[in-house]
Amino acid sequence: MSSAVYIKLSRPDTQPTDQQKLQEEERQAGPTDPKTDNEAYRRQQQSQTQSSSASSSATASVSISSLTQDATNVYVSGVVDGQTKGTCTARLSSGSQTITKTAPLGLVTNYYACQGFTITKTEFPAKGSWDVKIEFVNGSTTGSSPTERITLQ
Repeated sequence: MSSAVYIKLSRPDTQPTDQQKLQEEERQAGPTDPKTDNEAYRRQQQSQTQSSSASSSATASVSISSLTQDATNVYVSGVVDGQTKGTCTARLSSGSQTITKTAPLGLVTNYYACQGFTITKTEFPAKGSWDVKIEFVNGSTTGSSPTERITLQ
């Protein structure tokens, strides 16, 4: 009768490479949505979390993203961080004269923005310098952009 000898070979412990670690983290995280995998989305989600845990009134961060004009119109666009619905109001003023336009907040690819304002130059009672501000309201959450100036040509 012959007897078999089994030898157990041992390999030195190997550490996973950085690439293997990343692959394992991705596997554990599951599929991701590229729309939600960007800085603007993360900032917006963080603001929503902070505003939902805040008191009954909160402040939204509002900014004017563009302020331009052509031969017949003035165009105003704004972004509101941390909000997914609400109403934007553009206020253009010069002295005691004010022009007010409203627009809903809406999704633009992967962030939320005021749906834009187009003001025909015939709506302006006078040429010259006009201060422009965008205000935002959604229930008890409000916000206002810094004022920018445009010279009507």
